[in-house]
Amino acid sequence: MTDKHFEFYSDQKGPRLMKCFNIVETLTTSDVKFAERALGQQKLLDSSLPSVNVGAGASISAQTITSDNSDCDASQSLSKSESMSSEELFSQEPNEQNRIEWPNLAIMSERYQLSDRESAAVANATLKDAGLITDLDNTYVIDKNKLRREREKYRNIISEEAIFYKFIDFDGIYIDGRKDATCTLLTEHDTQTSKYHKTELQEHIVVVGKPGACYLTHVSPQDGRGITIANEVYDAIKGTELSDTLKVVGTDGTASMMGNKAGFIRCLEEKLGRPLQWVVCLLHCNELLLRHVFLELDGTTKSPDSFSGHVGKKLN
Repeated sequence: MTDKHFEFYSDQKGPRLMKCFNIVETLTTSDVKFAERALGQQKLLDSSLPSVNVGAGASISAQTITSDNSDCDASQSLSKSESMSSEELFSQEPNEQNRIEWPNLAIMSERYQLSDRESAAVANATLKDAGLITDLDNTYVIDKNKLRREREKYRNIISEEAIFYKFIDFDGIYIDGRKDATCTLLTEHDTQTSKYHKTELQEHIVVVGKPGACYLTHVSPQDGRGITIANEVYDAIKGTELSDTLKVVGTDGTASMMGNKAGFIRCLEEKLGRPLQWVVCLLHCNELLLRHVFLELDGTTKSPDSFSGHVGKKLN
């Protein structure tokens, strides 16, 4: 008995006990989906390529006609094309990754504070209604992880642009803001180790450079007083070219911005040591006329949100 036969004999007398196991591996869900996509793409490719008649009612796709085999027999090329389509159906490379960029989708998701999952679901539904996503073609499907990477990418781009624009010669800055409910991480005073989240109202001021309406930075002052906002804005532009080239300041018409002694613009002028051109929105000024007429007809106010007159008492 040769060594090879002895090895076979030992294997049959071993744990298998002369039994032959024919194990059939079942296809996974991903394998089935990949086969369906490959079949759909092959059909789309065959239908989009032009065909050349070779006689006797047969045709051959333009993909199989090359300069090297132009002198070959047409029937040979036809059989080769049919064999390739059947053998390489499940051995094709996976679909190309979705490399399309979605800047507007990322911006709108940030603006309306949508989650990655919600934004991806809305975008996929829209693309499906437009006919770009079908059962056979999933090229344009947007995954929530892809959208998350897109949002991080454009956040970094905007941050880099903001840093770059700080060194461009601007003639003015425009600011505006509001109080937003902001979630902050606080530490308990007794243990100094336990942390918890707390939502509180914070003042957020956005600084925009003019001309061009370029976002520069934003600040979060402790309160809404003009002197506090002026200190924050001055610290943001201090050390840049803007501190030397600033000529115009644009704000709304509130008292905290327009005050002649403690207003934001006046305090910023004192810090810079030179006068600035004031550009003030007059929409708040339009309310003053109606307010004085109402006070004259109905009486004075009792608090910031209630009136003392007969009509004002009925207003919530």
